[in-house]
Amino acid sequence: MIIFSLKIFGLILSIKAIINIYRWNRTSSLLQLYTDWVAGKKDAERIVQKKQQVIQLWKDAGLANGGLPIIEDVGFGQLRTMTVDLFLNFPQKHREDIVVMTASFFHEAIGVYKKRLFDTINPFEWLIFLTRMPEVALKSAGLEPKKWVAQILNVIWQFVFVIGTIIITSYSNQIIKSFEKLIGIQ
Repeated sequence: MIIFSLKIFGLILSIKAIINIYRWNRTSSLLQLYTDWVAGKKDAERIVQKKQQVIQLWKDAGLANGGLPIIEDVGFGQLRTMTVDLFLNFPQKHREDIVVMTASFFHEAIGVYKKRLFDTINPFEWLIFLTRMPEVALKSAGLEPKKWVAQILNVIWQFVFVIGTIIITSYSNQIIKSFEKLIGIQ
């Protein structure tokens, strides 16, 4: 039973690591494509074709599109203010401040994926994951629970986890025999 649980746990960690390595690598290669395009080494159509991939990688990294405030002199002592949506206006190379902000989004996403990869092998993160499983599951499903709801679900989960652990360790032989009988091994 313990070996099976360890195999499942190892499988989950491996999948998480592979996903984050892929996203890290993909974000890095798209950053290189973007910087080559800004430098004039690549055609615009290559980076434009990757727009949805870039935006999805930024969103998967949890980056919020706050926009970039811009103030321009339009003449006659008048200024124009606007907020540029980086997700909507990607790719952009005509304004240096937008290029810098776009590159910083790429670097921030790479940092997020690196951290998530290293969290995969950090035992303290495993404990945090196990104790906050309902909250993590809801966020993975795209739901943002209220703080008090998440806390209640976490307390219930911890209670069930402790009781389940006690039951499994106390009755492990009977559980294994019942499971083997259920799937027809005996």
